Amino acid sequence: LVAEYVGEPIDAREVAEVALEALAAGRFLALPHPEVDRMQQQKAADRDRWISGMQRFRSSLE
Repeated sequence: LVAEYVGEPIDAREVAEVALEALAAGRFLALPHPEVDRMQQQKAADRDRWISGMQRFRSSLE
């Protein structure tokens, strides 16, 4: 279920590459999975809606 929500797992080497690229570019966030960037943008745009969605998601896991 979680993989359906955020996508497939990413290899540790890919994560390391993204982290190193972010450090070299001086970026604060190193987001190795494309969906995480979208989720962060949605969270920032409407925090109340994001919290509500996370509550629904958590309830679906129980």
